[in-house]
Amino acid sequence: CMECCRQEMRVYEGEGHAESMEDPNFMMGYIQQPVGGGGFSPQLNVMDREGGEPIAVIQSEATCCIAGMCCDHTFTILDPVTGNKLGKIVKERPEGLAQVAQELATDADTFTMYVNKDMHYEHKGTMLAALHLIDYMFFENEGDANIDLVNQKCKFKCCDMYCFGCVIPCN
Repeated sequence: CMECCRQEMRVYEGEGHAESMEDPNFMMGYIQQPVGGGGFSPQLNVMDREGGEPIAVIQSEATCCIAGMCCDHTFTILDPVTGNKLGKIVKERPEGLAQVAQELATDADTFTMYVNKDMHYEHKGTMLAALHLIDYMFFENEGDANIDLVNQKCKFKCCDMYCFGCVIPCN
């Protein structure tokens, strides 16, 4: 929600050596939550470099309630100047009991990313990195369960509430 709390990711081209991470010529893109996190709907700004102008804005179609396994979650990729749709990232809901069990027992999720085929390869790579950031931010603890046999308590996370960059689990 504030400058110091925002999620961010840097995307580099190459082997991942320390010297390439020091050289801005190897940076493919930079992804950052805006101050306020997009209000009640998660948002990420995608840039060519840190401190640059956004080349795309990724906006969740959900308001307040994010994650949960009952439905698809769509994040629309928009042109920041025109507002035109450049693509979308969809976290697919589980299809059938086997996928529900997989999501409950593992960190495996199913995502689909749609982008224009003429989008520059560096921008496509940065969008793929944004998909991973979205997964980390909202879907890593999806379906988290805690069973305490000693105290006879059971806790299950059904979804997250989102408000100005803060993610609050609903148990």
